[in-house]
Amino acid sequence: MLAAIDAYYRDRRGEGDGVATQVARQLAEPRPRDDRTTRELHRYKRLDARWHGWKTVVAVCGALADRMLTPEVDTP
Repeated sequence: MLAAIDAYYRDRRGEGDGVATQVARQLAEPRPRDDRTTRELHRYKRLDARWHGWKTVVAVCGALADRMLTPEVDTP
């Protein structure tokens, strides 16, 4: 779905990289505005325990960015 985001924003996009490229770039290298939050994820109410580690968040975001940039191949 995110890989097709350019089609959604086609009429708003000007020159340069598409929206999907920017989203993938930011997912590949997440940089929160306040990096203290990365050390306090365990304090967020109702946040599933698997998201308490910043390294896990970065890994999952990176994998999502990779999937956005890898074309899907239809299998018979």
